[in-house]
Amino acid sequence: MVCYLIPIFGALLADSYLGRFRTILFFSGIYAVGDFIMCFGATSLFKTSKIKITFIDLILIAIGTGGIKPCVAAFGGDQFYLPQQQKYLQDI
Repeated sequence: MVCYLIPIFGALLADSYLGRFRTILFFSGIYAVGDFIMCFGATSLFKTSKIKITFIDLILIAIGTGGIKPCVAAFGGDQFYLPQQQKYLQDI
C-alpha cells in the first residue's frame, strides 16, 4: 500500500524541488538502505527483534520503490522528441 501512495509525494518532490534525476538518486538510496538492512537483518549483528527489522526494511523498500516509480516512467517519455521523431512513432 505504501509503494502506491508514495509516488504522489515523489512526483511532487521531483516536479517542485529536486528534479527527476535527483529524486531517483534520493529514493534509490532509501531503497538501497532497505535492501542492506534486509540482508544484514537476517544475521546476528542486530540485537533487536528480527520482526522489527523486517518491518523497517520493508517500509524503506516500499518508500524507495514508490519514489522511483513516477520519475522512471517520465524518463521513458523523454526519449522521444515529437517534431523530429514523428516518423518513428508512426512506424510503431
